[in-house]
Amino acid sequence: MNLTNMNGSAKGILLDVDFVLGELKMSGKRGDVMERDAEGNVTEDVRKMKYDLRSRGQGIMIQVGIPADAPVAEIPQGTKVKLVNPVFGAVAEPTFGTNAKVEWFINADNIVVVGGMNPNVNNNSTMNANPGGNGGNKQQEQKK
Repeated sequence: MNLTNMNGSAKGILLDVDFVLGELKMSGKRGDVMERDAEGNVTEDVRKMKYDLRSRGQGIMIQVGIPADAPVAEIPQGTKVKLVNPVFGAVAEPTFGTNAKVEWFINADNIVVVGGMNPNVNNNSTMNANPGGNGGNKQQEQKK
């Protein structure tokens, strides 16, 4: 399996998300990760948003990073969600001797509600639509 993109940089670890994480439920937004300038100072620009999700497969709360420009909806706590294009990765930092401290991370393009419409989207215009003629206007049908 190729884990690098065209320019040779690592994409991350690709896993069977349903198997590894199981059912995911929204817990809430943890906070934002801010950009840093050339001197390492924190700026006001958000780099990514962090969300807490309950993972049935892991039996713990997991944190997922989403790009700052992702259109994440206000998803109520306890709602079943899924990750869009998740990537797992790890960052290792050498410690004493041959030991290392490893931090795992999960990033995704977005978090969406399972089997439902995005709560942030105004669905009123589509609720009364008549796609394909199913469920059309009953008054018009009776007049025919």
